[in-house]
Amino acid sequence: MESLNEKKTVLIVDDTPNNLRLLSQILAEAGYHVRATASSKQALGTAISNPPDLILLDVMMPEMNGYELCRRLREEPETRDVPILFLSAMSEADAKIKGFVCGGQDYIAKPFDPYEVVARVETHLSLRLTKQKLEKVVSELKSVLKEKEELVKELEIMAHTDGLTGVNNRSRFFSLAEHEFNGCSRYNQPLSVIMIDIDHFKRLNDSYGHAAGDFVLKETSSAIKKNLRKADVLARYGGEEFIILLPMSPIAQVQIVAERIRESVESMSIAFNCQMLSTTISLGASEMNKNDTKITNIIERADKALYAAKNMGRNRVVCLELTDHLIDKNADDSLEKAV
Repeated sequence: MESLNEKKTVLIVDDTPNNLRLLSQILAEAGYHVRATASSKQALGTAISNPPDLILLDVMMPEMNGYELCRRLREEPETRDVPILFLSAMSEADAKIKGFVCGGQDYIAKPFDPYEVVARVETHLSLRLTKQKLEKVVSELKSVLKEKEELVKELEIMAHTDGLTGVNNRSRFFSLAEHEFNGCSRYNQPLSVIMIDIDHFKRLNDSYGHAAGDFVLKETSSAIKKNLRKADVLARYGGEEFIILLPMSPIAQVQIVAERIRESVESMSIAFNCQMLSTTISLGASEMNKNDTKITNIIERADKALYAAKNMGRNRVVCLELTDHLIDKNADDSLEKAV
């Protein structure tokens, strides 16, 4: 960032040699580094290639007048913010307004008063420095706010996510599930729940260690997720249990989805520490009915269906119909009364 105490460069553009000499002397004695040219085209090139801190620009010049040169300088990113002070003997308001419109900051009237020249140059350099400091503060504040927003998002994700598997945690599931339950109840739309349990998970932990168990949990959640829609909500319910909320899904459709998930997990080959592991899952599903008053009613029936699937030998899908009957898809479509 610039400092007002640093030696600043002022570019003087005037086709009158006496004006160039006088202004150069005034500003050099005031401690500025001065560059001077009588050519507007040369001024454009040198200003872009080596931007000065401030430009004193004569209005009436051959080749390109001061207004046109000012417009050209404002179009270039290198000189867009360099203060431009017009030098002119014209005192008409229209001429001054024209200078402001094309991008000038101020006017210095001819003949020059040395004190006025130095005062105006110092004022506009100080304003530019203040603007740069303000822009830096604003940029830093934006950066801090962005970092804060990103941190808040990360904390929200952490608060809603199971740390091991990366899927929703139990509290997040209930928050989303209650919202979906209310909407589906209001508009009489289907809503189903699938409960999932990894078969013989304790035996796997005891045989291969908890690290292997954690790896199986992650691989299983990934396999489940691949078989779901965007609208479906997967969560780790606790331990080796997962739960899925399926909006707009009747039980017949859910049964197909659940079977696809079961087959996907069963066919997995899990490589862990030079060992090949495999696992299966049991699934229980239920659909919302007209007597349900809360999401836990559906979950309780899905849990009952899961319990039945495990009692029937595991690695199977059981759906609890609206008639409170259990359907085991892997047991020749037999019906069994829920207890």
